[in-house]
Amino acid sequence: MKHVYIAAVVALFLALWPQAMHAGGQGGNVDLTSRRGCLAALDYAESHLGNPADGQHNEQAYLDLLEQIAASGHLTGDDALRPQYLLEDARKNRIGSAAADFDFVTADGVEHRLSDYQAPEILIYFNDPDCDACRLVKARLDTCQAIKQRVESGSLAVIAVYTLDDEQAWRRATYPSYMVNGWNRSQSIDDGLYSLPSMPLFYLLDSDKKVLLKNEPSLNAVLSALAKTR
Repeated sequence: MKHVYIAAVVALFLALWPQAMHAGGQGGNVDLTSRRGCLAALDYAESHLGNPADGQHNEQAYLDLLEQIAASGHLTGDDALRPQYLLEDARKNRIGSAAADFDFVTADGVEHRLSDYQAPEILIYFNDPDCDACRLVKARLDTCQAIKQRVESGSLAVIAVYTLDDEQAWRRATYPSYMVNGWNRSQSIDDGLYSLPSMPLFYLLDSDKKVLLKNEPSLNAVLSALAKTR
């Protein structure tokens, strides 16, 4: 019953979020008057608002709710650390900010950095070759003429990045020829540069490496974003 109540409360918060922010950002529609309420709201926020694969994903609402939970004063000890950790994670590489630079190696052993690439737009495809969803998305990327044509015209660079530690899994995988296929061998991405709660995820950057699209699991959403920047 507790989860049904919190789901309803957070749904109301989402519906009224612009008005709440306009009124001073107090988020009074969320019940944060007890430890139990804060923990339940935190569970719901993490599972839904902060989950890119969830239909209720909303990064700004997620951040606002985490900030309210952290400031509520009802969480102490280890409980209080959780919203602070989630806030720190969610604030990484926000839309409009410069994406964190990272290193990667290609199959020929050459070291690269994101900052080495210059293009009007850069699409980063964070993926795991052993992930079923990644395989489905990659199959679509194999035949995606819209992206391939933009790469060939020089208006887009696409970098596939594997962030885990199984080098052989990465080397066995194949990717569309128009992509740069990289492995973050140093593990710097998973060590804190990016927050990647699921796979696959896309980031779209502009020519200054500012984030236009963040933690997007849907290729359709990527194509829609690219169409708007044409």
